[in-house]
Amino acid sequence: MIATTLDTIVAQSFTDFELIIVDDGGSDNTEEIVQSYQDERLKYFWKENEERSVARNFGMKQSNGSYLLFFDSDDLMGSNHLEVLDKAISNNPGFEVFSTRFKLLINGKEENDIASTLPGGLYSYKDTISLGGSFGILICLKNEHVKRFEPGLNSAEDWLFVTENLAEKKMLLLDEFTIHVVEHENRSVNDNPLALENMQRVADLINQRIALSEEEKKELYFFLYSYKASYVLHRASKKEALVHARKAREYKKYSWWAVKFYLKYLSRLFLSR
Repeated sequence: MIATTLDTIVAQSFTDFELIIVDDGGSDNTEEIVQSYQDERLKYFWKENEERSVARNFGMKQSNGSYLLFFDSDDLMGSNHLEVLDKAISNNPGFEVFSTRFKLLINGKEENDIASTLPGGLYSYKDTISLGGSFGILICLKNEHVKRFEPGLNSAEDWLFVTENLAEKKMLLLDEFTIHVVEHENRSVNDNPLALENMQRVADLINQRIALSEEEKKELYFFLYSYKASYVLHRASKKEALVHARKAREYKKYSWWAVKFYLKYLSRLFLSR
């Protein structure tokens, strides 16, 4: 659906941008589709397949813009998306990271994701350690001293990327909904056999790379094992879910009622998919 995604980008009310399309080892007609736009703002690159973290890092190296914004081929921009971000950047000179809100599109129907319900305002790594990849990669950040994506991850790389880049900065979450993420069976969050392994690896990397307080470490691993419990529970593995839930309680001594409530909250991420 890359043509649909490109249509929403070239139709932006804010027009001063470059669009870098990285074709990660594809053998379809993506290049032909891009060339059909005859738009000098679109820059197409084909490279050998090395998974999306490497592809995104490659794209970052090609960028000449002052700010970076990542978009996948199953994301759709509202026509005012870049304009909203441009105004936010101009009105908030002390900030380097921004995000608007997004909604899921499931069979043509809008659905909220966890990030859709968060209050607008400032967020840091202290928030994202317990939010996982709720913001996806749909953040806009100043193109200076940006932490790269971790190679070898086919899921949860967004959690690590956002958290690392907010280790010394804060992100301003805007109130506007300007993006739709189209839900389909091939998305990496759906039944990925490496999902839990990747989440564990990312949590450990966050713990290694950011100087977390003891309380923040507890928050990080409480979220991790609660996430694991919710993930497998949604896939009808109650016994395994109980193992992860017990592990979660080792980090935060909440009552079982509180843990069950938290799992229900996390399940919103899966039940809508």
